[in-house]
Amino acid sequence: MTRPGPQREVAALQQEIEQTRAELAATVQELAGRVDVPARARAAWTHRTEPVRRSVRRARQARAGWYLLAGAGVAAVVVTVLVVRRRRR
Repeated sequence: MTRPGPQREVAALQQEIEQTRAELAATVQELAGRVDVPARARAAWTHRTEPVRRSVRRARQARAGWYLLAGAGVAAVVVTVLVVRRRRR
């Protein structure tokens, strides 16, 4: 049985070190995320309020259409009244 050469051992160790560093970095980021309470609170707040905000936006857009329709109706009535008054004179 032959043992791998020193170059292979060094390369294998370097690869193992890089993999360990990547795993450690991921673990540190996960722990930092768990400790960052203000960020977690903001995320939870956004998660809870976003559906309500979408509903309000949709309601406002629907209402805007009614305001335009009502405004057009009022304008039509005003124009009609002005035309009728001028014809009577």
